[in-house]
Amino acid sequence: MLLPARCPKAAPAAAAGHRGPFAPTVAEGIRAGGAKAQASPAAGCACGCGGTPRPACAYSCGGGPCTGGKIANSRIIIGQVVENQPASFSVVGPNGNALTGFVVEFDNGQRVTTDNNGQATFTPTGHKPLVATVAGITGTTVAVLTSEQARQQPSRVPRFASAGNELQVTRPGMFDGQAGNTRASLGGQRCGVLSEAPHQATIYVPWNAPLGDTTLVIEDQGQKLEQPITLVRFSLHANKTTLARGETTQGMAVIEGATQNLAGGVVQIHNLSTEIVALQLTGGGKGNLLEKRIEPGLVRDNRIEIPFTIHARRAGGFQLVGGVSDPKAPNVAGCSCGCGGTPRPACAYSCGGGPCTGASVRR
Repeated sequence: MLLPARCPKAAPAAAAGHRGPFAPTVAEGIRAGGAKAQASPAAGCACGCGGTPRPACAYSCGGGPCTGGKIANSRIIIGQVVENQPASFSVVGPNGNALTGFVVEFDNGQRVTTDNNGQATFTPTGHKPLVATVAGITGTTVAVLTSEQARQQPSRVPRFASAGNELQVTRPGMFDGQAGNTRASLGGQRCGVLSEAPHQATIYVPWNAPLGDTTLVIEDQGQKLEQPITLVRFSLHANKTTLARGETTQGMAVIEGATQNLAGGVVQIHNLSTEIVALQLTGGGKGNLLEKRIEPGLVRDNRIEIPFTIHARRAGGFQLVGGVSDPKAPNVAGCSCGCGGTPRPACAYSCGGGPCTGASVRR
């Protein structure tokens, strides 16, 4: 999400035209890694097209709702699926608005249309990878497992998650592939289910979910999973977001809701504007990827602050993304879009395993 300079609590709704579940993709400024998801109400036209019906308008503005950005930066959120068993997925615009009434085509000949929540369900055949596309807009590769491969997947529930981000849970036999009948919550706050297959589900963690040590609850097929989890809110801040050549400004990565359960996690800050700025941790390393391991002593009053400097190679605005990851978590999800597991945020899709932020960085 776009965080203006010195803005301590810039929420996704502050972005122009944003009413939906995912963080908008922006050209300049600072973005905290993450994506959001749930069905959104129709938004007004934000690009001057006069409400041209989708998908004719390049910005998808026609009340269905407006994506708030180029529709080509939309994405299909789908994890691994299982042959001959139902699988649900979501399609969202670059700011997270649900893309309703769009046809998704698979290269095995199947076609489905997204509902009012931007979701659809299909049943894959065979266990070769599939390609899913929304013609002229977006596409992704889908990993298809056999039933036996799905049963052998290790169970995995992350030990911490970020508000406004995605959370992937792997639990073979827990799900029925129908996201609409699955209930998920964090600390009593209802969470949307973005994708589901018989062995795993992708869950949206609301931006306003209660922070700190809490409990993840998932119910499906009469089964119930309750798991302790720590929920944090990650944000990036800078004193200035447009610099003159040779100018330096101070940046800060902030984790709210932090507890000692985050120990061992790693804060990452990615520079997406390498020709414009250079980064360096205060008293630490430098480069286009800054990493800081979370030690117990970093947590103060349920908050972690990681200072860094931003130096302008040339004049202009810049774009940074970041997040907190858990290197202890096994990468059992695998890549679902054909990027080969490219670490987030370089991958333009939601790849699982971390998971990827799924937000396009090609802006």
